Amino acid sequence: MYYDLSLENVECEREVEFRSYEILLNLNEGDTLREVQTLEENVRNHPSVVHALNIFYALNSNNYVRFFRLVKASTYLEMCILKRYFYQVRVKALEIMIKSFLAPKQILHYSLQKIVDLLLFESASECASFLRAHGVESEVDDDIVFMERLAFHFPETQPPMKRSQRLIDSKKTCSFGEIVNGAPLPQNPYLTYTPHSSFDAQGYLKPESYEAKDQVAKQSPEELSRLKAAEERKVRLQSYSTQVVEEITDEVSSAEIVKVAQSVLRDIRIQAEADLVYSRLETDTVKEEIVSICFGEIKESKNNLLLQRLEEEKEEEDILNTATDIMQNLILENIVEVAEQSLAESVQELKNAEQRHLAEELRNKIVEETVKDSLRVISSAALDDYKRELETKIQLLEKRFRNKLLSRCFKSWRGYSLRAKKQRQVISDFPAAPSLLSSSEQNTRLAGFSGSGSKRISISERQKNMMEYTALLKDAELKDSVLQNLILEPFNIPEMLQEARRNKIQRYSIGVKILLSSDNLSSDSEYYPLEQVIKRKFRKMFPVVPEDPDILVLRTVPFNLASLFICVRNITEENLKQSTFSESDRKTIFSGTTGVLFLDLDPENPSVDRLSSVLVNRPKIPPVPVLVLTHSSPKQFISSSQINKFKGMIIQLKFYF
Repeated sequence: MYYDLSLENVECEREVEFRSYEILLNLNEGDTLREVQTLEENVRNHPSVVHALNIFYALNSNNYVRFFRLVKASTYLEMCILKRYFYQVRVKALEIMIKSFLAPKQILHYSLQKIVDLLLFESASECASFLRAHGVESEVDDDIVFMERLAFHFPETQPPMKRSQRLIDSKKTCSFGEIVNGAPLPQNPYLTYTPHSSFDAQGYLKPESYEAKDQVAKQSPEELSRLKAAEERKVRLQSYSTQVVEEITDEVSSAEIVKVAQSVLRDIRIQAEADLVYSRLETDTVKEEIVSICFGEIKESKNNLLLQRLEEEKEEEDILNTATDIMQNLILENIVEVAEQSLAESVQELKNAEQRHLAEELRNKIVEETVKDSLRVISSAALDDYKRELETKIQLLEKRFRNKLLSRCFKSWRGYSLRAKKQRQVISDFPAAPSLLSSSEQNTRLAGFSGSGSKRISISERQKNMMEYTALLKDAELKDSVLQNLILEPFNIPEMLQEARRNKIQRYSIGVKILLSSDNLSSDSEYYPLEQVIKRKFRKMFPVVPEDPDILVLRTVPFNLASLFICVRNITEENLKQSTFSESDRKTIFSGTTGVLFLDLDPENPSVDRLSSVLVNRPKIPPVPVLVLTHSSPKQFISSSQINKFKGMIIQLKFYF
């Protein structure tokens, strides 16, 4: 349109403004720069067009910082157009940040408020929702964004666009009509218009009302000139049409008159004068009728045209009134919606502040109570552990003293035996009576050989043997001490799992629940120390002891990048009876089980019923591994317990003797 007008040397006042809007509407099109090059030089160098081109270059070069700075400097209508590109630029900016700031398999803590300021979000909550839709988590209260390459992704559908009240609506300083007009609106001419009647006293339309000449309105000189030219053209057309109608009428009437005259002359020659008079009267009558019919048709068509124009003006007025009402209703609805939203946010902020205050007080109280209870439990547990360790050390000292005493007795007895043996050997070699041996045999014995021919042991060999014996005793004592330490050292389940899952990164929390089924052994049983050692190795994994005596371990510890939940429960015969008659107790004891340690250490009381109850109530899916520690041989245990009839489990037998 502007190009066609330029060919006629017509300049438009708003051409530069709408050229810039055209560039902003086609930022993603590749033909935009070529079309800009075809513009006039004064249009290309105008600040509005230069501003639009700068936004085009910022968008195509992925310079999101410059893009949003230019958005801030834009007008209200330009911002409304650029709103459609916000999601595209924000997604590209987030992708560039993650790729440039992070290495693979790395997590970065970044400021949430900085992203809000860079990408012009309305609030931190809107920014957090946008990041969460693309796999990036954040904490609004702590102003932290957890950036991770592997978690970033594009959603299947674009999130809905929200209204930018803080950024765009703040630029609206006047009404929409003034924004579109580019200047204050003129006074409405209909407010000062005085209606008048276009009909006379008899109810007929006035002649000057045929073309609405009686309508007085304030019009510009251009409109008046155009209306005047149109009026002159209508007058010329009307005069031309009148002449054409008269010529046609003359031609038609003359032809008819000639025909009638000829017929009358042929039929009645006698009454020539009468026929001539009649023909003249008939001609005049035809002319009058034709004129009256033409004027009637013209009058009817003008009345219809006037009615049509009146109906169109009424429809336009109704449309304008309806649009005004709809616009006012929309403005009122938006005002009410914004007010309700602001009020709800204020109420929610007050509630959150009050809840945070109460939560902080409650947290302090809970921490104090927990610390007191933990200190009480830890101190009692530490005192009990110290007592048991002291008793264990006393028993070890008594055993070591007993071993040393036995060693001394053995050494004394051995020395006495050697001395007695030497004495007997000397008596045999050098008897008090005359020797029964020959002179050569006596000389041989004097040389250091026994009568049986065996070689005597020298002093150096004896010392060497003594050192080897001492080294063997020390080695035995060291092995004994290592075994004692291994017996007293608690189990380290996290380290065992770490070795089993070597070179594997754990990103999700896992749980380990072990059920320990043991006999009620008396303290006189030879297997009682083994049972107590196993329970103690579980209890000593963590210092805090649970309140339930059947729960040996209950703790959550960090494991790789996730957490590990550990629970070890001792199952007594009472627990098995309760689980048999109560489904809730059975779920509490057996649900989530990942392994069973079964102790069969009482030779006098068979554990077939206890094993059957444990295996019947265990979870079936997935299969639970079962480790059996028995005093009998594996074959004997399998035959007596009939453990092979239970399907869907992994069994390992250990023979203890």
